[in-house]
Amino acid sequence: MSGRVERLLHWCSDNKIYINPIIQIYDSDSDGISVKSVSKEEIPPDVLLVKIPKSCVLSVRNCSLAKEIKALDLEPHGNDASMGLALALSVEFFVQKNKSQWWPYLQSMPAYVDLPTLFWNQSEPAFQYLRQARLCRNEKETKLSNSVDDFYHEKLRPFFVMNCSSVPAPTSIQFREMYSLVSSRAFIVDAYHGLCMVPIADAFNHSHPNHVQLESDYIVCPECGRLSDCPHDTVSSQENSETEDDDLEMTTGLTVDPFEEVFNTYGTGLKNADLLLLYGFVLEANDNDVVTIDPEEVWESFTNSNPLQKRFGSMDEVSHASRNLVMYICAHIEGAQKGSPLLSWWLWLFV
Repeated sequence: MSGRVERLLHWCSDNKIYINPIIQIYDSDSDGISVKSVSKEEIPPDVLLVKIPKSCVLSVRNCSLAKEIKALDLEPHGNDASMGLALALSVEFFVQKNKSQWWPYLQSMPAYVDLPTLFWNQSEPAFQYLRQARLCRNEKETKLSNSVDDFYHEKLRPFFVMNCSSVPAPTSIQFREMYSLVSSRAFIVDAYHGLCMVPIADAFNHSHPNHVQLESDYIVCPECGRLSDCPHDTVSSQENSETEDDDLEMTTGLTVDPFEEVFNTYGTGLKNADLLLLYGFVLEANDNDVVTIDPEEVWESFTNSNPLQKRFGSMDEVSHASRNLVMYICAHIEGAQKGSPLLSWWLWLFV
């Protein structure tokens, strides 16, 4: 067991985070931290693997300078939520350091996640290839680094001058690193905390179908975070009034084979393009992968001397011929249906 995992597990024990002994946290130089079964038997569905008190999550609501961040009046959703949490993370990393109540957890994280829109040179051929391959699907994605830098200069640096004058503000690159951790590891927990860093839950890698997913009571008081009755309620309710057990849970939904890695999901239908842009990795085998080809771009790439342009007078004629080709293949080739790999194979063969 690595030192950072050992410190993390001691911290989890001190903070009453339950980790089922049939799983174990592993640390690898190449793959980072992951979660695997150590059971000789299958782990069936409906087995509780992890229970995390909400007091252990890190959010803009409970970080060391929560009141000061609240004064920035950031929106609790969208880009503001991510920027705010990255600011809270910066406070814990660069101001509180080893005095932070989350320090052993923070030390278990990677230094940063290599997201193309934050760390790749957008003038380099590699990034241009991603743009042309439509991995960067809109202008907002390609200009994320600008948004992060704008927040850094307009919000973070003045914030540090006002509230943390004894500590140098992180550099713009360091803030990008904080943002990359938020972008790739954070969860939406409830109506109070919003976007959070969640210990142990972020140790599970992504796959689909997945064995577990994070479960939480989202509907809590948005003012104080209570699950049961509180002074902010307009109507009193007896539900949950006796006992409040407001934890995050990770329970198996599928069977886990003996000694198999246990996977969470970061979302359904994620292509490798999405995984690369949002989380900084790709899967070797991804059933959701597609190659997107814009017919207009194909048409524009042909010159007047090209046989295809001589044969078809317009793009509409190309589209009509393509539809007929798909219908023909589906009707005459056994097993070829729309969206099937076999149909794709035959289409490429005809092309």
